[in-house]
This record gives sequence, C-alpha cells and structure tokens, in this order.
Amino acid sequence: MCLAGFGGDRIQLDGGIKYVALNLVSTLLMLTSIGMIYGLTGTLNMAQLHISLATVDNPVAVSALAVLFISAFGIKAAIFPLFFWLPASYHAPPVAVTAVFAGLLTKVGVYALIRTFTLIFPTDLGFTHNILLGAALLTMLTGVLGAAAQYEFRKILAFHIISQIGFLVLGLALNSPLALAGSVFYMVHNIVAKTNLFLISGTAQRLTGSYELSEIGGVYQASPLLSTFFFIAAFSLAGFPPLSGFWAKLLLLKASMDQAAYLVAAVALITGALTLYSMSKIWAEVFWKDHPKSYCSNLYEIPRTERLQRLLPVALLAFITLGLGLVPEPFIDYSLGAANELLEPREYLDAVLGEGSAQYTGNH
Repeated sequence: MCLAGFGGDRIQLDGGIKYVALNLVSTLLMLTSIGMIYGLTGTLNMAQLHISLATVDNPVAVSALAVLFISAFGIKAAIFPLFFWLPASYHAPPVAVTAVFAGLLTKVGVYALIRTFTLIFPTDLGFTHNILLGAALLTMLTGVLGAAAQYEFRKILAFHIISQIGFLVLGLALNSPLALAGSVFYMVHNIVAKTNLFLISGTAQRLTGSYELSEIGGVYQASPLLSTFFFIAAFSLAGFPPLSGFWAKLLLLKASMDQAAYLVAAVALITGALTLYSMSKIWAEVFWKDHPKSYCSNLYEIPRTERLQRLLPVALLAFITLGLGLVPEPFIDYSLGAANELLEPREYLDAVLGEGSAQYTGNH
C-alpha cells in the first residue's frame, strides 16, 4: 500500500488513497467472512473446512458466506463491479511499481477465489458459479471497452488488467478441468506479458517525454528492438498465435464450447478483438508515427547502465512469452495437472488430515 503513494506527487497520493481505502474495505469483508466461517464450523483449517461446510445444515448462511468471500476477494481481484479503484490508481505510481502491481496484486485475489471455491465451498453451491460467470463476462467487456476509450498509455494498460482478470475468473466460473487449466495458464501468461507492457511504457515515456498518445511517437525509429518486444507482449495479450495468449484463450474457448456456452465464447472473442484494437492503437501512435514535436530520444543516447536496466528485464520477459507460446505443451500439461488437483483435492486432504480423510468429503 505504501508503494501506491510512492513519490509524493499529488496524483500519486490521490491514487494511493483510493487504493488503500478500497483495499481496507476488502480486508474488512474478508475478516468478517473468516469470523463467520469459524462460527459455523469451529475451524479455519482449509482441509477441514472442505469437509465441515458440506455438513452445515444452514444453506442460507453458507450462501451468504460465499457472497461475502466473492465480494472480499473480488475487490482485490478487480472484478465487475468492484474494479473502479484500479484505473484510478494504477497510472499514478512510478512505472516499476505499477509493473509489479499489474503482474501480481490482482492475481492474488483471483488465486484466493480459485482456492476458496474449489476447496472450501461445496461444489453443489451452483449459484456462486453463476455469479462468477456473470461477473467474469462483464469484467471482460467493461475492461476492454474502458481501454478502447483511453488515450493515455498506462491507463489503456490498466483497463486491460481488468479485462484480463475476466478471463481468469471465467475458468473458475466454468468449473471444469480444462477451464481451470486455462485460468492457470492464462495467469502465468498474463503476469509476464502485462508486467512487460508496463515496463515498456516507462521506457517509451523516457524516450518521448509523455504517456499521452497524442504527444508521443517515433519509438520504432528510436529503438526497433524495444518495439519488437512491445509487439511480442501486446499481440500475445490479444491472443495472436503462436504467442502464449493464444494458447491460454484457446483452452478457455474450448472449455466454453464443450459446455455449449456459446455466449461466453462470443464475449471472449469480442474481448480479444477489442484488445487487438487497443494494442494496434498504441502501436500506431507510440511506435509507428513520427513524434509530433520531433524530439524523441534514441535509446542509445541513454546512459549504458540505465539502458541495460531498462532493456534486460523487457527482453527476458519477451523471451518467456515466446517460450510459452512456441513450446506450450509442458505448460499446458502442468496446468491440466494443477486443475485436476484443484477439483479433486484428495491428495491435499490426505496430506493435511491424514490418510483416508478424503472419504468424508460429503457433497464435495
């Protein structure tokens, strides 16, 4: 939270206050949920909760708990309609801080949702997955439409964090091994690509003097190498083959089609197309057109140490994105294995509670 206001400028303090305030609300909801679940079951051990919640003879209380957990973790994950704190704060900190935020923080909320609704709550609590499905689709659409309306580099990327979170929650909402595997793969892909895009935006600002699309340009002439790294990360985010985003989205689309969820598949495709529009807008304005004031610096005019500090992490992340895309089979297999363990947690229960505990899983 301190990093959100790092720098002390007015815009950074404003963004930091919004970030802290909404996350305190999320923390309050989470602690309330934890207290209620302890009151119902007498335990906070997640393996024991898997068994105990299935035996609670109070479905209204269990349903209320589920909604509280969705609200608490949904704020941290920035799902619809709880995402408004993110675009109001993520463009404010220094770009290195924002890159860390973009890669990790909202993913923690998604991870908490996945663990909670695959392990703790009964799988026959079907209405929670309907809530998550509606939230996922609306998160995808509102995020990508917000990005399409922006003309500031970091704000476009911030709204795309929201739309990509929708894809992550979609795998949980569909609740099948293939869908959850898609979420796992998508999370790894998105952490790498989104972090890289924010780092590239900071370097572009260093070269051109602004984040506003109308005030910058000429980055391709200044650094074809940096432009290539942007192309890899941006078009992976849009789902172009053979980059990592293509395989992640393919898993989720296949899971949607397997369940005859054609509307879900259509929304995913529309979101991908609008993501491509936003990335193409950045490419045209920042990299391809000439700088309107003709003072774009060349990358090699930056001191060597700073240049290496900026290029090395960007290059590393770009190569990871390429690796995930060109050799996806091991990562897909790993994601499928993780999804199967999430949906069938017998080994986890035996490891925590002892051999044979899985036979007492009740409705799970």
